[in-house]
Amino acid sequence: MSQTFKINNSVLILQTLVVSGWVLSIDIYIISRLGIMFFVYVILRFLQNLGRELPMRELTLMIMLLQLLICPILVYHYFDNDVRYPMEIAEIPYVNYVFLAISLFALGLF
Repeated sequence: MSQTFKINNSVLILQTLVVSGWVLSIDIYIISRLGIMFFVYVILRFLQNLGRELPMRELTLMIMLLQLLICPILVYHYFDNDVRYPMEIAEIPYVNYVFLAISLFALGLF
């Protein structure tokens, strides 16, 4: 007889805040912080659902957040836009647009 543990959404949100608590102490744009916290939430939700089902929606959203939001934030802040293919647009308009687009995409998925 196997026991399964079900984590409700409030515990998942609390875990997200604990894991991404370091984001509140770094000096980046507020929407970038929200994007990182949203990415952590999606990863924890993906890992939570991994044993019970095939979480394709979470996987899609996780890859989209990583590609369109997390990697550009790393390029803007940690590589000083000195990479092979630099970002041609400033951080604030890019992150505002992409975070809104991904949030609406996630709203459509769930």
